[in-house]
Amino acid sequence: MATQAERIAALETHYEHVDKTLTAISGTLDAVRADVAQLRVTMHGEITEVRTHLDDRFDRVQRAIADDRVQRSETKLRVALRVIGWLAGVVTTVLGAVVGGLFVFARFLLPKLGKLASLAHDTAPLVG
Repeated sequence: MATQAERIAALETHYEHVDKTLTAISGTLDAVRADVAQLRVTMHGEITEVRTHLDDRFDRVQRAIADDRVQRSETKLRVALRVIGWLAGVVTTVLGAVVGGLFVFARFLLPKLGKLASLAHDTAPLVG
């Protein structure tokens, strides 16, 4: 049977290990928070660029439609093709932003989350 001093020493060792583990998890969480903040700034910039691009494209389409109505030299089919081209550009731009965001997530955040998950898995027997 272990004496009370031995049990206290064992508990102190266990708590030191838990403290080190929690400190490591805290550092990983801070790194993930920083990456998410950077991603948020990057995505905000990309969204602003996409909105500006869409506004410019929409203005050009509006002017093209107005010119078509005034001149009446172009057929309705050409106008429809211009609008379809504009919509294809919009879809391409949005998909590019989404794919870029997914790349950033997969490239930078998933490894950090994997490290965090492995740390949590390593400390599970100590907590339970």
